[in-house]
Amino acid sequence: MFESLIITLSVLLSSGTDSVSLFKDPGFAQGFNVSSARSLDQPNELGPLQTSDSSASPSWRLAQWGTRYVLPPSITAVAEDGVWSVGNEAKRITIHRHAASVAQLSLRLNGIMESNEQLRAKGEPWPHLLIEQRLGIDLAEMPEGALRLAAELRISDCRPAYWARKSLDPALHTAQVSAYFMVHRRHAPGEMREAIWFGIPFFDARHEIPPGHFAMDIAESGDRAKFIACLEGERFWKGPTGDGQWHTLDADIVALLGVAVRKAQEQGHLEGAAVSDLVLDSFNLGWEVTGPYDATLDIRGLRLNAAASTE
Repeated sequence: MFESLIITLSVLLSSGTDSVSLFKDPGFAQGFNVSSARSLDQPNELGPLQTSDSSASPSWRLAQWGTRYVLPPSITAVAEDGVWSVGNEAKRITIHRHAASVAQLSLRLNGIMESNEQLRAKGEPWPHLLIEQRLGIDLAEMPEGALRLAAELRISDCRPAYWARKSLDPALHTAQVSAYFMVHRRHAPGEMREAIWFGIPFFDARHEIPPGHFAMDIAESGDRAKFIACLEGERFWKGPTGDGQWHTLDADIVALLGVAVRKAQEQGHLEGAAVSDLVLDSFNLGWEVTGPYDATLDIRGLRLNAAASTE
């Protein structure tokens, strides 16, 4: 699934259309390839998690890094009401399908079960539940406004364990949702200081609106570690994002990446690079739960669209 392929705007729009959707299978009809619990595992994909009527290979990966309860590959039928749901003690993935390309996806992570009734200590791993897709989009021909990420997002549930309410450490324990692009310089995809995580935050249980975050990724190590440039939530959200209501994202990726690159360069990463020198390598969206929280994220209308012109 994660083979390298560089796509340019001229190739994307060669059919003569004004815009094109860059996410494959935006309705999740083909299911997911499910990851192992550790990204360093070889291989770190266990196999497909699909509906009984899906014959195509999944375009999305379901990442469950850091879990104590690995969800294995399976084939699960869609219920008569059009709902597809699969899970275990620690997580549940549900798709309410309206059409082949239109769906509402729910990601439920039971962080209380994952915690084993113990608060996570500094340096210990934490459970993730993310949807991921390889992209390979060359930004050389992308002006501001030509690439937009859109979605509607809702936190329908988020609560900490009763036994942990008075012991939570804000420096260590939260439940948070962000969208991330892995970005690298065109000719140096494997070099640490030539790649960053560019993030758009949606929710953080510690804050009404999530703040920005600019630091090295402590979930990675050694020459794999990349700088995180996650922009301030106030750029995207006018009020609390954990209120159980739908919130709409419409983000100009090229313009926002320019801000993130400047932040990274202040810390010695991507030095001298312009946005036009970069490639969007991959995308992920979902939960990182570093404390004992049970939480559900709903997603609908997820799109990454490229357009030849903003006029």
